[in-house]
Amino acid sequence: NLEDERLYDVISSNVREAFEVWRDGGKRGESPEFNLGNEYMWVLYPQDSLTLSYHVPDLVVKRDRGPNGEPNSIAVELERADASLEKYEKVMLAYKLDDTIYKEVVWVTPNDRTARKLEMAAKQVGFTRYRIVPIITEDGVYKNPDIWMI
Repeated sequence: NLEDERLYDVISSNVREAFEVWRDGGKRGESPEFNLGNEYMWVLYPQDSLTLSYHVPDLVVKRDRGPNGEPNSIAVELERADASLEKYEKVMLAYKLDDTIYKEVVWVTPNDRTARKLEMAAKQVGFTRYRIVPIITEDGVYKNPDIWMI
């Protein structure tokens, strides 16, 4: 609806403006998403009409930025149920268009079918900054004791 569109425009405009100010200031100090009250800045607001209007990761691993202000934070996506290839492509494209917030995305899934679909979606949109890790085997047993080490 129109009210939602206006709210989206205001939020995404505020996010872009905050990052422009930070960049124009030489990327000194913490980037805006780390400031208390700016948690909404971890949401992706891609401007490309080929993708979603916004995307909220399931989990954010907040990491300090690199020496030149490059992102090091990781988005984590838990895929317990299989979604459509089109949806995965849109989400992958939103992450591909992001060069400000996330260094990479880790997809956690319990089955090979979803993993294959995620790989196909990434290939379709040319997204490379991701990993896919299994959550459990068919028997419900963790394959790797360090599965959560990312």
